[in-house]
Amino acid sequence: MRAKASDLKGAYENFDPTETLGPYSHFYVERENSPLHRIKTALLSKAQSPKILFSGHRGSGKSTELNRLLMYPEISEKYFIVDYSAGKSFNPASTHCTDLLVSIGIQIFDKARSYSKLAQEERLVDQLNRLIGAKEIEESVENSKQIGATVSAKVMRGEMKKKLTSKENIHKAIEARLPEIIRTVNTIIQRAMEELGKKVLVVIDDLDKITDIEVAQRLFYEHQTAITQPSCAIIYTVPIAAYYSPNARQMMQAFIDGGVLPNIAITKNGVKRDPDEHGYRTMKQFVGKRMLLVLIEQDALDHAISISGGVFREMTRTIRVSIQNAIDRGAKKVQRCDVEKVEVGTRNDFDRMLKPEDYNELKSVYETQHFTRSEVRAKFLHGLSVLEYANPDIWYDIHPVIVSLLEERRLI
Repeated sequence: MRAKASDLKGAYENFDPTETLGPYSHFYVERENSPLHRIKTALLSKAQSPKILFSGHRGSGKSTELNRLLMYPEISEKYFIVDYSAGKSFNPASTHCTDLLVSIGIQIFDKARSYSKLAQEERLVDQLNRLIGAKEIEESVENSKQIGATVSAKVMRGEMKKKLTSKENIHKAIEARLPEIIRTVNTIIQRAMEELGKKVLVVIDDLDKITDIEVAQRLFYEHQTAITQPSCAIIYTVPIAAYYSPNARQMMQAFIDGGVLPNIAITKNGVKRDPDEHGYRTMKQFVGKRMLLVLIEQDALDHAISISGGVFREMTRTIRVSIQNAIDRGAKKVQRCDVEKVEVGTRNDFDRMLKPEDYNELKSVYETQHFTRSEVRAKFLHGLSVLEYANPDIWYDIHPVIVSLLEERRLI
């Protein structure tokens, strides 16, 4: 476990935006309004197999919060926990419900086989692969059996990923087999529970990386009946844009709403945008847990917080690049000029990403701090152009660096 950095080189290592914190990390910062308690209550309730949706902006800290949730002894005592990243089992960009269901079955089997006699029932994984039409895998398995070898579920999972990410017509061809796929997955779940003496909890991370709102809607709305059929508890991380689709309310009826992890509000709701002192303290604590604050000048830290939008990953990236800028200057302390250089780069990234017609929409959000549930505006949430806050009511604002882009266009 890394310690708080006392120099810029160490601080650079401590601000890795790709890192997900473990449940016992010293870098962890307690969040107000975290949905963790709501999710924990749902999991410990008498519900047989709750299906929970958990959302938030990319980089808001969802994975870290889930890691924190799974450390609670009440959860680990009740459940055999199977947590994995969707990206390691299939391609989230083209996710189909069959991908999700098969991955659930194989991931449970793959983890439970190490703790039980479930490995003796490799036939269940064979059956899943036959149901998704993995002819090449069947042939590979058969050849291996002929020479007396054992094909591990891990190898099968790798082959499955290649197969599932090939063509959409595979999904259409096997959709008729959904009932049998679900029965096989539930057989694996039942056998795991019998062997382990616990209920099963599956936590699927990175589904929020689905960039196409239509893919998310198809998965969580059109196929909600299928993905709620596995007889185990499941936490699905979903893209925040899905909450703003036209069918959001109908989608939520089939799941327990685990809530949206809010960003840290660094300004108060209102056109004046007065500083939110609590939010600033939280972001300052976030930095102070990773490095000595003498390594960054106060006005540089304040500016870094102001352009982060209260998104932890944005803050992590801003501080890390600022540290690199200071190191490149031969300095021993981060100054405001180092942060402003990051700000320019972030503004240019948004300028390249946004379309001319987007700016009027963003102007409206800036002026009203509100927007309606529309697919057009939902894309702004996914791309961090618009950020959601809750202190305590839900409100919205554009990413702070976009303000200057609106000013350049004389829109505000």
